[in-house]
Amino acid sequence: MVDLVIDHCAADSELVSEHPEWLAFDSAGELIHPSVEEAGKTVVWVDVAQFDHCGTRDPAGLYEYYLAVVRHLLGLGFEGFRCDAAYRVPAELWRRLIADTKTERPDTVFVAETLGCSPWSTLATASAGFDYVCNSSKWWDFRSPWLLEQRGLIGDHVASIGFPETHDTPRLADEQGANPAALKLWYLFTALFSAGCLMPIGFEFGFRRSLHVANSRPEDWETPSVDLCQFITAVNRLKASQPIFSEESPVIALPSPNPSVLIMWRGSARHGQEALLFFNTDFWRDQYVEIGNLRALVQSDQPLVDVSPEFQMDFVAVIPFSYLLRPGQGLVLVTPS
Repeated sequence: MVDLVIDHCAADSELVSEHPEWLAFDSAGELIHPSVEEAGKTVVWVDVAQFDHCGTRDPAGLYEYYLAVVRHLLGLGFEGFRCDAAYRVPAELWRRLIADTKTERPDTVFVAETLGCSPWSTLATASAGFDYVCNSSKWWDFRSPWLLEQRGLIGDHVASIGFPETHDTPRLADEQGANPAALKLWYLFTALFSAGCLMPIGFEFGFRRSLHVANSRPEDWETPSVDLCQFITAVNRLKASQPIFSEESPVIALPSPNPSVLIMWRGSARHGQEALLFFNTDFWRDQYVEIGNLRALVQSDQPLVDVSPEFQMDFVAVIPFSYLLRPGQGLVLVTPS
């Protein structure tokens, strides 16, 4: 995959002089630079120039330029696009570009970058035909209802991608003091909550220096503080082997007898599969959970199998069910698909 940027171009791009009719200018004749509100402040990207999607005098020429860029990248062998600032581009433009591309190359994947968007803005962007959008699971506190409400709003329309960190956020290891229990839980939760999972380079080694979209260099490679490669491999294999975790199926948070233990149910009508997920959100202490009848938490009478990435049980006793979760541990029980 590769970035696809059609919201703006470089401020010193040849397009500015060759096709000024494609760019947006203010009343003084100066280029308009895109901006974003961040932490109550307006951040202006002075190194880029805003395309005039709605007011250009040459909409046909501008669109053909976008389509030519897509065709060129597909010709180089790319199979998908991470569409930068997708929410800043009119949905109708995306709808046309995605449809024209998939007419020629049906398997092309379009991912909308919707970091920080409201649920309604994300849904509006997704309606243009994207295969994936970003979700906000990184900012969840494992308790508030808003994340599941957002999933209910968006999940029926488009699959989503979660992430424990991105190049636009602080490193999780920096936020959590490189605690491997916290890193493991966040990666497992992200992988099992969403159809897609994104992990920036260095997460697997607990890197703490934030990535920079323009300035990060190979010499910024850090000395690893942890090594999660084996764990991440196990999580990825788990996700790939269980069909329920490859789609945006319904998720419900269940009542938990221990406030430190998050219990979630997932169900897939497509694959006829259910999952029970137990997450110890305490990254420092063991936490005990006991359920009188585990069978009461699922709809199926099929056996529950432990497919956790670590510390798998050979047999799951359902009446009663009791388990001592290690710090940050996740327990993954599924029925056969």
